[in-house]
Amino acid sequence: MLSSAPLLLLGGTTYIALASLYLAPSSAVNDPLTPEEKAQTVRWLVSNQAGVNDHEATSGGFVGRTGKTADSCYCFWCGAALKASSGIELLVIETKPLALFLSRCQFKFGGISKIDGEHPDPYHTYLSIAALCMYPPSPLSSEENPPSWNFPVLDPFLNARVETAEWAKKYISGKGQ
Repeated sequence: MLSSAPLLLLGGTTYIALASLYLAPSSAVNDPLTPEEKAQTVRWLVSNQAGVNDHEATSGGFVGRTGKTADSCYCFWCGAALKASSGIELLVIETKPLALFLSRCQFKFGGISKIDGEHPDPYHTYLSIAALCMYPPSPLSSEENPPSWNFPVLDPFLNARVETAEWAKKYISGKGQ
């Protein structure tokens, strides 16, 4: 089983591995994963969204490892890995429970914590907002999302706004000069 030692899967390292594979230049193939590898990866990542139908505090968040509790940063790590490895992530991520989980991690004076009830920190705050940029909640009614939920689109490979990522790809790689 891939989720036990010595083959312990982690949401963060899965994202880093996928982003590295897709960002590294390769003349051999356009897609570094076989269809089977991609399907296994997507299946594992989707299974990490904690009990979206439960009424627990962790419901809707993502776990970083099998058997652990949901943590706000893994909403980014697993969500970005899904975005990087598939084109179907919007069909499989439950965006409303995800947003509700992250809202429960909000601190009343600002910031977002790892889990509900802890103190916020910049790391979890940023990654939570980045996750919401990739997976904004669906409108609660037939109306448009309120402006407070209209986030800029995030490039999952560079973890930056699409405009910033395009600029970086053009000028930092040296190919655009």
